[in-house]
Amino acid sequence: MKIVQNARAIALRSYSMWAFYLGAALLFIPEIVYIASGADVDPRWRFLGLVLFIVGGALGRVIDQGMNKE
Repeated sequence: MKIVQNARAIALRSYSMWAFYLGAALLFIPEIVYIASGADVDPRWRFLGLVLFIVGGALGRVIDQGMNKE
Protein backbone atom coordinates (compact mmCIF):
# COMPACT_ATOMS: atom_id res chain seq x y z
CA MET A 1 0.00 0.00 0.00
CA LYS A 2 1.33 3.41 -0.96
CA ILE A 3 0.14 6.70 0.55
CA VAL A 4 -0.28 9.66 -1.81
CA GLN A 5 2.24 12.49 -1.58
CA ASN A 6 -0.30 15.16 -0.65
CA ALA A 7 -2.21 13.11 1.96
CA ARG A 8 -2.32 15.94 4.50
CA ALA A 9 -3.78 18.40 1.97
CA ILE A 10 -6.35 15.83 0.89
CA ALA A 11 -7.34 15.09 4.50
CA LEU A 12 -7.81 18.80 5.22
CA ARG A 13 -9.39 20.09 1.99
CA SER A 14 -11.15 17.39 -0.01
CA TYR A 15 -14.95 17.27 -0.17
CA SER A 16 -15.12 13.52 0.35
CA MET A 17 -13.00 13.66 3.52
CA TRP A 18 -15.17 16.44 4.96
CA ALA A 19 -18.26 14.36 4.20
CA PHE A 20 -16.58 11.51 6.11
CA TYR A 21 -15.74 13.78 9.08
CA LEU A 22 -19.24 15.25 9.25
CA GLY A 23 -20.81 11.81 8.93
CA ALA A 24 -18.72 10.55 11.84
CA ALA A 25 -19.71 13.61 13.89
CA LEU A 26 -23.35 12.97 13.03
CA LEU A 27 -22.99 9.49 14.51
CA PHE A 28 -21.39 10.60 17.77
CA ILE A 29 -22.95 13.99 18.58
CA PRO A 30 -26.43 12.59 19.41
CA GLU A 31 -24.83 10.09 21.79
CA ILE A 32 -22.89 12.86 23.52
CA VAL A 33 -26.09 14.95 23.79
CA TYR A 34 -27.91 11.97 25.32
CA ILE A 35 -25.14 11.31 27.86
CA ALA A 36 -24.90 15.00 28.78
CA SER A 37 -28.59 15.91 28.94
CA GLY A 38 -30.69 12.76 28.67
CA ALA A 39 -32.43 14.16 25.57
CA ASP A 40 -32.90 11.57 22.85
CA VAL A 41 -32.46 12.50 19.18
CA ASP A 42 -34.81 11.26 16.46
CA PRO A 43 -32.86 8.56 14.55
CA ARG A 44 -34.55 9.41 11.24
CA TRP A 45 -32.67 12.72 11.00
CA ARG A 46 -29.39 10.99 11.74
CA PHE A 47 -30.10 8.37 9.05
CA LEU A 48 -31.04 10.98 6.44
CA GLY A 49 -27.98 13.07 7.31
CA LEU A 50 -25.69 10.06 6.96
CA VAL A 51 -27.20 9.18 3.58
CA LEU A 52 -26.63 12.76 2.39
CA PHE A 53 -23.01 12.72 3.59
CA ILE A 54 -22.39 9.36 1.86
CA VAL A 55 -23.80 10.73 -1.41
CA GLY A 56 -21.84 13.97 -0.97
CA GLY A 57 -18.66 12.01 -0.28
CA ALA A 58 -19.14 9.94 -3.42
CA LEU A 59 -19.69 13.08 -5.48
CA GLY A 60 -16.70 14.74 -3.82
CA ARG A 61 -14.48 11.93 -5.09
CA VAL A 62 -15.16 12.82 -8.73
CA ILE A 63 -15.28 16.65 -8.57
CA ASP A 64 -12.05 18.41 -9.55
CA GLN A 65 -11.02 20.29 -6.43
CA GLY A 66 -7.89 21.90 -7.82
CA MET A 67 -5.43 19.87 -5.75
CA ASN A 68 -2.52 18.77 -7.90
CA LYS A 69 -0.28 15.85 -7.04
CA GLU A 70 2.71 18.17 -6.81
